[in-house]
Amino acid sequence: MKMRKVKPALICLLEFVFLTCFTIPAFSQAVIHQDSEHKLVTLSDGQGQLALRLNYDGRCVLDQVIVRGRETVGDSAVYTGVRQAGRWFTTTKITTPVVSAGKDTVTVTGIQFGSAGTEIRETWRFTVKQGEIIWRITRKYASDEVLEDTAFPEWNFNDLSTWTGGMLDNGGVIWNKYLDTTNATYGAHFGAVTFWNSSSNDCLQIIPRLPKNQFGAGRFSRQTGNLFAFNYTISPGELKTKYNLKRFLGNRQDLWSPFQVPPSEVNVEFTLKALDYARTYDRGTFAGIDGNQVRDLLNTVARYGVIDERLTGGNGWRSGYICLHEPFFAEIGLALDEDDYITNFSKCLDYERDHAIGDDGRVKSRWCYTAGDAMRGTFDQYGFYEAQWGYLLDSQPDYVINVAEQFDLTGDRTKKRMRKSVEFPHAPRSFPHRPRVHDDGFMRPAQG
Repeated sequence: MKMRKVKPALICLLEFVFLTCFTIPAFSQAVIHQDSEHKLVTLSDGQGQLALRLNYDGRCVLDQVIVRGRETVGDSAVYTGVRQAGRWFTTTKITTPVVSAGKDTVTVTGIQFGSAGTEIRETWRFTVKQGEIIWRITRKYASDEVLEDTAFPEWNFNDLSTWTGGMLDNGGVIWNKYLDTTNATYGAHFGAVTFWNSSSNDCLQIIPRLPKNQFGAGRFSRQTGNLFAFNYTISPGELKTKYNLKRFLGNRQDLWSPFQVPPSEVNVEFTLKALDYARTYDRGTFAGIDGNQVRDLLNTVARYGVIDERLTGGNGWRSGYICLHEPFFAEIGLALDEDDYITNFSKCLDYERDHAIGDDGRVKSRWCYTAGDAMRGTFDQYGFYEAQWGYLLDSQPDYVINVAEQFDLTGDRTKKRMRKSVEFPHAPRSFPHRPRVHDDGFMRPAQG
């Protein structure tokens, strides 16, 4: 009889301890508070890691973005806008919009900006959840427009030291220290970016979800006063660079060519998260060396060689060179162990297969923004060329090495990639051990 009495009591005690210690924190609520008098709304995720403040007093901006207790946004705040005929129209100065706040959502209507007769209208909707805030922007273009630039949106952070950099989902990185002059700008085609600060151990992750018929690209600029700006663009076609193939400009911000938008409605959602940097990018335990420095090396140096989607090298986006006569890029992917880098390098190898390898099997040795050091007549519309001091024969085996190493990482038996890189159609048919790529994607030497 005693055991029957004691057992339920013990179970009840254990259940109480479990619920108190573990269950209650999981039900902490996201918070929305509207100050109608001052036209402010504060929003925070359910974990208290990320907080935003919306200011709609004759404007519509996020004037506070607090990441794990640290304020990150500068006086210029976060806003949307467009640039037309040399002039910016933004939500930093508009007629006060209408804001309604619910339990877990905030909706802003009546946002309007642009030149008279061709105004652009937007609706913003914020949804607060456990560990994240969703920001949905609906933009309506009333007529055919040529846009020189667009902020969809633009984030202006306190200064360059706010973040060490930002990891891009094309495998690359914006490394802030390389924006070393006013107006210095780097841009690329990508979706998500994860800004991080090694010293404060925090991250701000921004993940867009785009409509199928829209393309995303971003640029990062050093503004006057050392402000660090991230400008995101959503366009109906892939943006093209304005100056040659340059993704980096040392003293100006007009990186992209103007583009046209038709009368349309564009909807995009941004998932915003605040993360613990050390926990999110933990590399495990390293015996005898500083694991934090290994992590930071991989997140910067290893990624810096990625210039853009389909363009992976080792020199980096400031110089803009890719050397196809280097065999170790797949091995960088092995060390980095990130799907975004590995996936983009597969795209890079396919792009090189299609545009850098001639019908005779020769692999062009370089890619660059311009034809500065190209052998005369070899620089093509895609940026590939032969170096002016002569043919670099190591681009031949190095492409094959990268393809083979990439296969070891992915198991992707892309027959077309393997075939064009190793069968060497320019070699004599009588060559006794001419390799062949078989239908299973594997390469085997021909039998003598």
